[in-house]
Amino acid sequence: MVPAGTTTSISNPLRYLVYTSIAAGHPGNEEMEEILTAARSHNADADITGFLLYRDFRFVQFLEGSPEAIGSLMESIARDPRHTDVRVIIDEPGAARSFPNWSMGFRIPEPSKKHPLADMRDSFSDATTSTDQDVISRAIREFSLWIKVREAEDAVGVPAS
Repeated sequence: MVPAGTTTSISNPLRYLVYTSIAAGHPGNEEMEEILTAARSHNADADITGFLLYRDFRFVQFLEGSPEAIGSLMESIARDPRHTDVRVIIDEPGAARSFPNWSMGFRIPEPSKKHPLADMRDSFSDATTSTDQDVISRAIREFSLWIKVREAEDAVGVPAS
């Protein structure tokens, strides 16, 4: 695995990709554990790091690794019958890994509480259903920060929310 803060170079390019998809069927806890176990093993072998969010049968996955490894993984995900409506929302070179400690971190974000203000947003819904690239990008940045905060809380033993 590449150490935290490792930057790219011509000999070690990094690809950062975020996609969303809808889970085919209704995977339960056991199936999700099987998916995570297999994905973590594969990602560790392929030097892919990242994070998976799952809620309401929708996935948002952050991936980083070599362009070839990420391309191969995305081809596999696109063919995987457990995913429908696979949509790449960010695909760009990366300067450094954002998730260097995880072959695949995983969380189920809580739905936003209903708020009386009409302009209150739900970043997960923005990332998975919006067609506005600015809204999607903002939601992904918010989730990246959310993940980093959860990682810091986990490191000091704060219970996950």
